[in-house]
Amino acid sequence: MTSRLIVSISSALLFATLSFGASAAPKDAAANAKIEEAINVHYLATDFAKAEGQLLGVVKACGKDGCGPAIVGRAWMYIGLVRGSGKNDLAGARDAFNKAKAADGSTALDKALATPEVQGEFDAVFGEGAADAGGAGGGDGVAAMLAAAGGTAGECSPAAGGEIEIRRPIPLSCKAPAGAVKAVLAYKEFGGTQFANLPMTLQNGQFRSPIPCSATKMEGALLYVVVMKDAAGATVSTVGSLEQPAQLNIVKTTTQPPPAFPGEAPPARCAEEVECPPGMPGCTRSGGGGWGDSCTPAEPCKAGLFCASGTCENAPSCELDSDCDSGRCSNGFCDMGDSSSGGGGGGKLRKLWVGVHVAADAHFFSSGNDVCGPNSIGNQQYSCYYNQYPTTAIQDTPGAPGGIPTGTGQGGSINGGTALATIRVMASLDYAVIPTVTVGGRVGYAFNGGPPAANYGNQGGVAVLDPNPGKKFLPFHLELRGAYWFKSLGQPGWHPYVAVGGGLAQVDAKLKVQVADPKGTIYYADAYKRLGQGFLTVAPGAVFPLSGNLGVQVNLNLMYMLPVSGIVVEPSLGMIVGF
Repeated sequence: MTSRLIVSISSALLFATLSFGASAAPKDAAANAKIEEAINVHYLATDFAKAEGQLLGVVKACGKDGCGPAIVGRAWMYIGLVRGSGKNDLAGARDAFNKAKAADGSTALDKALATPEVQGEFDAVFGEGAADAGGAGGGDGVAAMLAAAGGTAGECSPAAGGEIEIRRPIPLSCKAPAGAVKAVLAYKEFGGTQFANLPMTLQNGQFRSPIPCSATKMEGALLYVVVMKDAAGATVSTVGSLEQPAQLNIVKTTTQPPPAFPGEAPPARCAEEVECPPGMPGCTRSGGGGWGDSCTPAEPCKAGLFCASGTCENAPSCELDSDCDSGRCSNGFCDMGDSSSGGGGGGKLRKLWVGVHVAADAHFFSSGNDVCGPNSIGNQQYSCYYNQYPTTAIQDTPGAPGGIPTGTGQGGSINGGTALATIRVMASLDYAVIPTVTVGGRVGYAFNGGPPAANYGNQGGVAVLDPNPGKKFLPFHLELRGAYWFKSLGQPGWHPYVAVGGGLAQVDAKLKVQVADPKGTIYYADAYKRLGQGFLTVAPGAVFPLSGNLGVQVNLNLMYMLPVSGIVVEPSLGMIVGF
């Protein structure tokens, strides 16, 4: 494709001089003008279909009204060039060359417009070494044609080699030499694959045309060629050539004044259309890499761009949220979020998340007296499990327990505070209904719960007071939850959220209390605060990405236990993976 587009520019620099003897047919002049228009106007604009159609019209008109065989042969030769160099149709090019040879066996190829493949097709039909049709006296392609034109290098402003600030339109003006009545500007931005062409207007002795901001959006060399012609279409002067185009340097900052047409103020600098597409959130922000720049978590992209596989990219356009692989549809663009956090790079939204977690439960309890006494245990929901070894306040001594406390004040007391309770491991499953809302749940198993059920009651030589004797500790954790994420899960960086939910779980906080039996023997008892087996929860948390689909999740369940009420704080740490 590049070769075809480059030869399109060659055609702008080439105006075939079709001169024939006095014996030329009457329609030759009109046919020559149509061939020139097909090549120098339509082919130049890469409108290959229109160029071929006009050339075929020349052939048809010549067949009806009569043209010299050289004109018909040349028309077919250019049809072959349009098909081969322009449309990459080599079979069609060979067919046209065969017809050109049938019309005029001396037809020469315009080598300035021929790709190597087209040259091969022509040689296969006419034989190698056929004459070059380009230029008044033949010659070697565009360079020979320009040399034969006798033109001198034009004078343009801004001068070639100058610096232009990025995202500025370039009003280019070139002094019109004597005899020049029209001019064409061809330019190619840095990183571009093809030249674009613009007609230049003649005003006050200057050919003028603005190079738009679309060609100055990236730093680098902007290349251009200007061809100025007389009324007959002959080249009078040029600025640059295909082999050595003139150059302007597009830079981030410069001390040179912005370009302007003579006698006019410089046009305003253009907005960051590419780096921050219209309608994207945060377009007024700055900092970070621009479109096409490399990016890492330490070197992120500008706002409005996102980091995709190490390169800053534009957000895709959309009409609905469903059009976006990640983020929401906002003002016609997928909201990829603020890429300043770096992160995993704006990969597609992963809707299913699976994780494993470890949690520790802490219970907030109030102070109490005689917590293991017979008169208060039922009201305070403590299960008091007496150790089998009687103790003094300082030293354990073997022996049998002397019975349960019966006197007021002998059941021990506790001060309010926090006690570490159960430890649990859990697995989680969450599904993203939309990029900022998930529903799911957790299942798990708890450790460090109440004493075995076999030890409840007065069994095995162990004295126990339990408001619910024989009731087993519930080790299983079952939780349903929904979460709102403050940033789309398809966006890069860390993701905070808040969840609400509820379920089944039991949290038994164990406290050490000092009690005395009727004989005055001092014991230490394990007093379990047994809360309800249902709960409601509010859970703030966040996920910190390790890669595109792997992250560390920190969660804090604030649980209110039911029906025996109590407040439990359950921090957890886990690893999640998205699919």
